[in-house]
Formats: sequence, structure tokens, C-alpha cells
Amino acid sequence: MNNTTAKKQRLLLAVSFGTSFADTREKTIGAIERRIEERFPDCTVRRCFTSRMIRKKLLERDGLKIDSPEEAMQQARQKGIRELIIQPLYLMHGFEHRRLMDSIREAEPFFDRIAVGKPLLSDDTDLCAMAAAIRRNLPAADPGTAVVLMGHGNEKKKKTAAADPAAVRTPGPDFEDNAVFSALQQTLLDSGADNYFIATVEGQPEIGETLPVIKERGFRKVILAPFMVVAGDHARNDLAGEDEDSWKNVFTRSGFEVETVLRGIGEWQEVQDLFAAHAAQ
Repeated sequence: MNNTTAKKQRLLLAVSFGTSFADTREKTIGAIERRIEERFPDCTVRRCFTSRMIRKKLLERDGLKIDSPEEAMQQARQKGIRELIIQPLYLMHGFEHRRLMDSIREAEPFFDRIAVGKPLLSDDTDLCAMAAAIRRNLPAADPGTAVVLMGHGNEKKKKTAAADPAAVRTPGPDFEDNAVFSALQQTLLDSGADNYFIATVEGQPEIGETLPVIKERGFRKVILAPFMVVAGDHARNDLAGEDEDSWKNVFTRSGFEVETVLRGIGEWQEVQDLFAAHAAQ
């Protein structure tokens, strides 16, 4: 089968929540997609956003049409594509991933095969790779500097693995929601990186729990950075914004010297490689 024929029969959907910020979009989501394309030269790679609000904004503001996964799967079916590969560009097995899986299950009868890649952090191997990537991309210059990463997190609507300390290190389907942040924090500690801290904007742990620990440890400076694929609204407003409750201002009022890094982790080569590896698996 030649490459042209193969591309007509196979389609890879790179599915993310999306962002309306063009600069970070191409440096992160675009870069991940290009890395995946390198791993799948015989397969068309197509971008999908799950956020209807972002898709609507891009269409109305920029004239940019990006399909939802459901729309892309419906179009693939109409074009006679028989095999789908779907790579979620999510950090974890959270709410967005579960909702995507529901849509995939509904579409399965209409294709010969749908293969789904894992989110970024799905087992201990992923955690070790990410802990090393964090230390390489966000180095602390001296022992008096703490690096604080802002994850998104899932709101606690039900009991999750994070509520059970014994479940925090368990890989697989139960390794999901906010538990991944605790697990990554422990992986960083195990690697000797005790000046790295992870908190979330909409989950656990919250910044209010992390700040007292950093104070008690005697750090003088904090580097704040998003632990999100893109440096979008949360990074620019909740982390580095001018509102009094932004993380930058919370730490500044607490007497810390603050540096902000507005760079989504999708810019890191290690993250791009990990997503491509999950798609290949």
C-alpha cells in the first residue's frame, strides 16, 4: 500500500481542550502535532478542540474553524476512513479524558478500529520522565529558590484516588484526576528535587496549602510556571495576572521575590516526545 492510499484509510486526531491564544497554540499544540506527524508519516494528523467556547471564539474572531472530536469522527466516517488513532493532549485521566472516551465508544461501531493513546502522565515511567523534564526546563538557580508549578486539576465532585494515599502511586485507570499531582510531587522528592512544588487552580492541592510549606522552608524567591500544555488564560491571569488573588500577587504580598515563566509545557521537547510515544504505542 502506498503512502497516499494509507493516508486515505488512516486518520490521527490530536485532541486537546484548546486555546484562543495563537502564540502559545502553535508553540505547544502545533509543536506536539508536528512531532506526532514525524512518528506517523503514513497518517494524516488533524487538530480537534473539545472546548465549544474556544471553537466559537476562534471562528467568530479569527475565522478559524476547528472541529470537535465528534465532528472530526463523523467526517472521517463520511469519507470512508476505516482506522482512527486518537491521541489526547491531556495531562491526566481526568474529566476531559473520560468525556472524550464516551464519544469514542459511541463512534466505535462505525470504524474497523479506533486506537487511543494515553494522556501525558499515565504511569510511573511517565512521572519519572516528567520529573526530569521539569528539572531541566525550570532549573532553580540557588537553594533559596522554590519552583512552583500551577496545574489545572479537577474539581472534587466525587471521591478520587487523591483521597486515598495508598492509591496515589497506582498506575493505570485509577491513576487519575488530582492524584497525578501528588504522585508527581512524590516523584520529584524521590529524585532529590525538594524545592519543587505543585499546586492546582481547580483541584488539590490548592495554593493555600502549598504557600505555608514554602514559607516554613525559608525560601526567599519563587519561580511560578504553568504545569499545563499551553500558557493560556490560567497562566496569564490566575498565575501572572494583576488581580490581587493571582499567584504572583499572593506570593509577593507574602514577601517573596517572584519570577513568572509564561511557557506551556507543550513547548518542551520531552513533552512532545512523550505524547508522540503514547500515540505510537
